[in-house]
Amino acid sequence: MSKYRVPTLGSSDNIVIRQTEDKGEIEGANRLIFGNYVSAKYWENDAKNLQNKFLHTPMRKVIVALEDNELIGTISVILDSPIGLPSDCAQQPLMQQLRMLGGTFAEVSGFAMEKSKTAHRKMALFMMSYMFQYAYHYAGVDRLVASCIAAHAKFYESSVGFSRVKRISGPTRYDQRSVSPFLYLLTLNLKEVCSWHAEDNFYRFMFQDPQVCQHFPPERLIERPREINRIGCPMVEVA
Repeated sequence: MSKYRVPTLGSSDNIVIRQTEDKGEIEGANRLIFGNYVSAKYWENDAKNLQNKFLHTPMRKVIVALEDNELIGTISVILDSPIGLPSDCAQQPLMQQLRMLGGTFAEVSGFAMEKSKTAHRKMALFMMSYMFQYAYHYAGVDRLVASCIAAHAKFYESSVGFSRVKRISGPTRYDQRSVSPFLYLLTLNLKEVCSWHAEDNFYRFMFQDPQVCQHFPPERLIERPREINRIGCPMVEVA
């Protein structure tokens, strides 16, 4: 059982979380990412970072959080493709080992919040929940990877079951112009998590149950039904 409780928002009537293909919303999301990353010293304060290819690849699925139609957060899922994923530059051998485990592979990236306008932690959980459900049920992703600083890595591990793969000792392609701190490579098997934790309320919130403020695409576009996958399999570690 998870030690985390299902979060609640004071009022979700004016909050919408959804996937977007709107050019203006994506540009706003990119600016929010830029501001967050510069503030955290992941990126240098150089507008050229906005030309990063992973911000513009069609394999990027952009999710936005809006409050009263104003952008307050964003997170992306980047599907694997011939151009690779952001973490490939620093950890390509390990990334290739993860790919060899099979299934559809994607990276969580571009997580940014307008911290002055939202209850950051609760909203972040609602956005993560949308991202996991969209990635698994709509994009058909089997395994996720993420590169995080130590504090974020600990939260991902303790809250939703990511596993730490290895410490990164240099910038990834995503922040190649930055002076970013050390990052940790994490991986999550969505099929296993959906199977193992289906009876836990927090995990159902994260991986199964849509919330009022989460506006998913039409059900006709779903690739995997929202029923529980009860076929568990052992976790495979990457050395």
